[in-house]
Amino acid sequence: MRPPCFSILAALLLLLAVHLPPAAAAKHRPASTSTTPAFSPSYLRISWASNLTLLGSASLLPGAAAVALTTPSRDGIGAGRALFSEPVRLFLPSSAAPASFSTRFTFRITPAPTYGDGLAFLLTSSRTFLGASNGFLGLFPSSSASDDGEAELRGVSTVAVEFDTHRDIALRDPDGNHVALDAGSIFSVASASPGVDLRAGVPITAWVEYRAPRRRLAVWLSYSSSRRPEKPALSVDVDLSSVLRTHMYAGFSASNGNGAARHVVERWTFRTFGFAAKSSQAPPPSETPMPPSKPLPLTGSYHPHRHHFLLYKVLGGVLCGVILLVLVVGGSVVCLYKPIRRTKQEPTLVSNEDTPLGTMPIEVVREATKDFNSGNVIGIGGSDSQKRPGMRRVVRMLDGSAPLTVVPDKKPPVLLQMRVNQASSMNSMETVNTAFYSCR
Repeated sequence: MRPPCFSILAALLLLLAVHLPPAAAAKHRPASTSTTPAFSPSYLRISWASNLTLLGSASLLPGAAAVALTTPSRDGIGAGRALFSEPVRLFLPSSAAPASFSTRFTFRITPAPTYGDGLAFLLTSSRTFLGASNGFLGLFPSSSASDDGEAELRGVSTVAVEFDTHRDIALRDPDGNHVALDAGSIFSVASASPGVDLRAGVPITAWVEYRAPRRRLAVWLSYSSSRRPEKPALSVDVDLSSVLRTHMYAGFSASNGNGAARHVVERWTFRTFGFAAKSSQAPPPSETPMPPSKPLPLTGSYHPHRHHFLLYKVLGGVLCGVILLVLVVGGSVVCLYKPIRRTKQEPTLVSNEDTPLGTMPIEVVREATKDFNSGNVIGIGGSDSQKRPGMRRVVRMLDGSAPLTVVPDKKPPVLLQMRVNQASSMNSMETVNTAFYSCR
């Protein structure tokens, strides 16, 4: 059976190979024959305090956590606009079709006490232009509602998605709670019911997505900031290539008109993707909510491989740690196993005292002791205290300063025989002596 550590290493190596960065994996694949260019999406994350251009009544809320486009007071301009300071690229030089784009933001319209005109998400070619209030949401000049107003719009191109809270019959509004698309004019291309109450004074999240290859714009609205509805509130087939420019500014605009409401945008993300390619299809927009953070340059490429690279680094560190752990454990096992094996292989030098003594023929004993010669006696023991020397005498006998105990003429039995005799005479308590001979 394979050790568990090898199974763990094999699993980690397999996981590491699956998550290799595509750039690294491409080195081992043959070159693709497809001629479709690959374009990385550009992401925009807004930092309210550092990269916004504020126009009119727009201002940052305390803590720079959100931007207020209008104030509840009726005094002042009545319209406000907040734009990202850097332009967004929507066309490539070699392409006649614009890029797709998607945005996501959370807003809140609070009446104080009456409603204003509403707010709008917009793409505009001018960073300094601010439109009128009184139903225009700061998008277009008031003269644009007449035939003579077209001259004022020359050089300024605007595409906007309205979240209208006031019905203006002159501007062909269907009601006081609708979502609409404006493409170069205050007169909407299409409008629909939002499915939510825009004037409720609660946070509402909007998703706006334009698919250039399909020439379709869709808008979703929800009270939830994390769950986009399956069905869009507004879906319209429209070609925006004639209105969009190579570079546009993204942002928001709002106006109060005769009302007094606070229009606040709390969080916002924006991205472009799917630059024109005949056989390519734009990827779906990200559904992950993103709070305001430091901005990312719009012209820079977003690298989706960074996640894989980070995972590659983490797995590499884990793999190195596992290898180091295996080496340490293996070395410890080897160091502990060697002494144990050496101990098992070494012969036992200490004899077991419990091992019973063997027996030998009496002829061998007689020959070894020279027929029990008294000169070979090295000690006498037994149960007779008169025949046993004391400890002091034994020491002197061993030291050579005292003579050995005199052995009687009668030859004592052999040690082995003595044990037998002792065992047989235990009941009679007979006195038995044993002589120890030196076999030389």
